[in-house]
Amino acid sequence: MRVDQAVPADAVGRRVSCGDERATVRFVGPVPPTAGLWLGVEWDNPERGKHDGSHDGVQYFTCRHPKGGSLVRPAKVSFGVDYLTAVQQVYQVNSQEVLTEGSSESVHWLAVKERRPDGVLQSLKCLNLSSNPLVQESVLSIAALPRLEKLSLSQTGLSDIRFDDAAPEYGAPEEGELKKPEPFALKNQLLKITFVFPDDPERKPIEKKLPASMVVQKVKGLLYRLLKVPAADLKLTYTSLKMVGTEFEIDSDLKTIQFYSIEDGDQVLVRWS
Repeated sequence: MRVDQAVPADAVGRRVSCGDERATVRFVGPVPPTAGLWLGVEWDNPERGKHDGSHDGVQYFTCRHPKGGSLVRPAKVSFGVDYLTAVQQVYQVNSQEVLTEGSSESVHWLAVKERRPDGVLQSLKCLNLSSNPLVQESVLSIAALPRLEKLSLSQTGLSDIRFDDAAPEYGAPEEGELKKPEPFALKNQLLKITFVFPDDPERKPIEKKLPASMVVQKVKGLLYRLLKVPAADLKLTYTSLKMVGTEFEIDSDLKTIQFYSIEDGDQVLVRWS
């Protein structure tokens, strides 16, 4: 099937807008006896639709609501713009570079001085402002980006960066904040945990060193490989050396070991149904 240039190749499943209404594309193709391409859309507001995806006895797509669908021409809807185009429209720049690496992004802007990133790009982690003329106030505005980890300010015209203006609102930085954190060795993150099996006294305890950041779901996966018991059947509790005789429930597979305050030398009690 030839896809019209105005319709993306992956149009099915994409979100579109038509005026103030929003919809999801469920079908792309011809609808005889008419010529040209049609989009079958399922509206967010089912009252906006006309049918359930069928037309003249032919079922082109399905909808959750019997009146939630419509067939529209591609020219009537908008697929929006991509990330680069959106940023370019907001900042009105002529040159920019966006690199995605995992969840990290690197952006190169010109004329940042004219518009500041207030309330946008909240997930930005890497920002390259090299060769852009900046003033002290612009640097303080960049502090509004909560997840920013890397900032390049080479050749920006700043001889030094002062944070005196921020002190009245946020207070002077603590002494510890000015020190470069020392690398945290992996061995310091490992916890020695002993798995015991109170309902199976013949089974010997198993001692493992696990990272504190390990989620309970992965701990159960490890136990499945060791015990051949489905992870869904495993029930975990733990006892602390600081409170001997008290069992604490581990009730969420998505939390980390550290979340439950499990410490080096603690025991995890393993039961299964």
